[in-house]
Amino acid sequence: MKQNKGGRTVFFGLLVFLGVFLSYKSDKISSFKTNFANYADTIDKYGHWKVTGGSKGNIKYSSLKQIDTLNVNRLQVAWIYHSESNDSTKFGPIQCNPIVIDGVMYGVSPKLKLFAIDAATGKRKWSFNPADSIGNKTWYRNSVNMNRGVTYWEEGNDKRIIYSVGPIVFSVNAINGKLVNSFGKDGGVDLRKGLGIDESKAFVAPTSPLMIYKNLFF
Repeated sequence: MKQNKGGRTVFFGLLVFLGVFLSYKSDKISSFKTNFANYADTIDKYGHWKVTGGSKGNIKYSSLKQIDTLNVNRLQVAWIYHSESNDSTKFGPIQCNPIVIDGVMYGVSPKLKLFAIDAATGKRKWSFNPADSIGNKTWYRNSVNMNRGVTYWEEGNDKRIIYSVGPIVFSVNAINGKLVNSFGKDGGVDLRKGLGIDESKAFVAPTSPLMIYKNLFF
């Protein structure tokens, strides 16, 4: 009876231990899956450059590992893009940090022309000139105000680049470079309006890229 009782006790103890062990292994597997998922999310989050500065946190970090300290000295120029068509008289500071969406790089020239180029070849897809009075009848302006980046927004097949030229915010179709006329008035919004001051005397020039939250830009 004692041996049987002891045997049952030992057997019961083994069951308890096995249950704890399986629970521990299950927790470890669950933890591994969670950590792997978090790692995958991190790779996806920092493996692109869809926002100026690499992310909305503007940490200027990329998780891509093709280039490191061992091979960076072997990098060569792949292509050169002249944003002002190699016109040496169109010089000025360019402070825009480009973004890359689906293999297309979007940036702004010193004369604040918005351009889209193939990120692999440097071939221009289109260019939007805010000083073009034909393509931009309402808001055309020849400006050299500061611009430090552009913002991408999409909803379904509607893909846009939002960027500022002085006090005017433009919405440009990311596929063909045309103004989105349904945005604001004829594709633009004047940031001087609604401030409660004389618009003709107001000076507005954003010094950082616009940010978008849902369908609002800031």
